Amino acid sequence: MNSYNLAGNTWWPPGQDAADEYMRYASAFDRDRCLRHYDEVVGSAAANYVGNDAGGPIAAFLRKVIAAKTPASLIRLGDADGNVLFAGLDIYPHLTEYNLTKISRIYFGSNTLMVEHKQFFIDTVMEGIKDADLIGGPERGTIDKSFSTDLADLDVRGMCGMRGVYNYLAEATDLTKLSGKIWASTWFSRSLLPHYFGLLHKQPYLGFVTCYPELERVFREKAEVTRTETILVPMQASIAKVHKDIRHYPDAYPKILDQLRPPFEGAVYIVAAGILSKAYCTMIKRRGGIAIEAELSHDLALFLDTDKLYDDMESDAEIHDLFREMLLERAKLTPEAIEGKKMSCMRHGVEKTFIPRAPNFDISIVFQIGVKPREANRGAWMLLEFTRLASEITTNRLHVGVASALSGTTTQLHDNSYGKVSSIYTHSMQKDFPNVSFNGEMMADYVFA
Repeated sequence: MNSYNLAGNTWWPPGQDAADEYMRYASAFDRDRCLRHYDEVVGSAAANYVGNDAGGPIAAFLRKVIAAKTPASLIRLGDADGNVLFAGLDIYPHLTEYNLTKISRIYFGSNTLMVEHKQFFIDTVMEGIKDADLIGGPERGTIDKSFSTDLADLDVRGMCGMRGVYNYLAEATDLTKLSGKIWASTWFSRSLLPHYFGLLHKQPYLGFVTCYPELERVFREKAEVTRTETILVPMQASIAKVHKDIRHYPDAYPKILDQLRPPFEGAVYIVAAGILSKAYCTMIKRRGGIAIEAELSHDLALFLDTDKLYDDMESDAEIHDLFREMLLERAKLTPEAIEGKKMSCMRHGVEKTFIPRAPNFDISIVFQIGVKPREANRGAWMLLEFTRLASEITTNRLHVGVASALSGTTTQLHDNSYGKVSSIYTHSMQKDFPNVSFNGEMMADYVFA
């Protein structure tokens, strides 16, 4: 902890030295300076596609390069990439080490990997930017809002990463080199969701760089892609819930790079591999392909075939008993008590937007069982079964809302603290899921803030 109670309500708050440096950073790089950096960076790009209507122009650009088979790279700069660039400022050593340690733990399961290989990651992100044709970065409104967050609730890593993208690019790089590039939102891949299947319709090849091989089936069925291929990467440590090095870098990294061999000029790849996505997108473009870095998990979940999951789970003789046991042990409920009832399934923690009334059941915690294939299928089935039994679900957890939407259950969505739920609802659910409605304040200024 620290004397400011900085990030006191979040996971792993900084120690005193890092907190002291954050306070100095927030004073030196204040709201006006950070917003000026944003304007300088984005104003240097050839075009700026940010906001609710960005999907159309981005899709038009992508359609053009796919038709012309022009090698291209579309990357996103999230808070992890921003913290790598923040490290490049080389001003705040304790704060830099704190941020990189957290990111390293989240992505790689190792507290030291990104600290020890700091220069490699800086070089990787900068090469990704240099070779990119479209760059998605944090939005101006989100940066502006971040200065209004209470110290106790402030995610230091997130703040440094979000602002660090623009601090570093404005102060340590030649912005004229952005003059031929498009600037977009970090979440540009979500704005492409209504367009993906049309853009990739009947493509002869589509490659994936991801830990989710099931994406191949979705695109073969929905976009009628002739041939698909997945280059598997290790699952991010925090998602896999492992507390050891996942060996993505340096172990698996060179082997993955070697597999990135576009079968023809202009072959398209969707890349979802965390912070190393930049390196993979760069290599794909240099070898003649078109790379689109994406964050797709929640949105592609809306295309899941739930009937198939139910059919597959029929052979699991223990699933119904396990469902009953976990409900009883963790929520003091039975399936009969849920059936036909309105259920509150609100989250707690730093992403909550208000305190839910009792009784409330955070079913993400109730059905937390693991991410190995058998465990993941069981967890998904139990989440769907809970939402199917209820007559109505009220939630501010996105994946609970997705499960309830897919189950056809009446769903009342509320936003989380930074607008993720409202963004996905507005862009990906509102038109196609009449059983879902949104309640309360939207925490984002626009859809992908």
